[in-house]
Amino acid sequence: MNQTKKHLRRTKLAKRNALSEKAHKTKSRQIKQRLFSLQDFKKAKTIAFFYGIRKEVHTAHMIQDALNAGKRVLLPRCAYEKKEMHLLEIKSLNDLEKRKFGLMEPKGRCKKAGLKEIDLIIVPAVAFDLDGHRIGYGHGYYDRLLRRKECKAKIIGLCFELQLVKKLPIEKHDVAVDKIITEKRAINSELRRMNKLIAWLIMLYSWFLSQFENDSERSKK
Repeated sequence: MNQTKKHLRRTKLAKRNALSEKAHKTKSRQIKQRLFSLQDFKKAKTIAFFYGIRKEVHTAHMIQDALNAGKRVLLPRCAYEKKEMHLLEIKSLNDLEKRKFGLMEPKGRCKKAGLKEIDLIIVPAVAFDLDGHRIGYGHGYYDRLLRRKECKAKIIGLCFELQLVKKLPIEKHDVAVDKIITEKRAINSELRRMNKLIAWLIMLYSWFLSQFENDSERSKK
């Protein structure tokens, strides 16, 4: 499974990094338009963004526009020695500084937010499948954060259409997103998972019913 993830990570990063500057900007702008039109985004008062670097979805303009709209905006800051990630509030892009891996993170003086305060968490990934499962960069920061029991926020993943796959290998610690936004569509992954569960339960019920009917027929004989 790890080898499959490593292969997917390599191939998807290569495809994403091959995007031209023009395509990257255009697709990022289209993703922003779709995100900002969602009711989940409009209703959210406190939103945790990521700051896209290199060929990740460009989010600096999203962060700025969310601040301008009066949203409370948080970004992740990592405690690398502890392998922990915290969400800190920023008032402007000037509250960010470049840290490890070239990541733009809130300065240490910024206020830390509790997970219970957050309405919406927007996450990156190297790849997503349509059911909302994701492959990150292999460090596990988001999975550890999102699976904490006090995290009740809606989770939305941002990626380009070329980063989608039909099915990803799943591990027990993985946390799926509720929706995925690409430049072409908004995917309700939470609903897809729910529909699959309902279909499985119906199939299971039908099987038990057929077994019961067969037992009844045999008892009559």
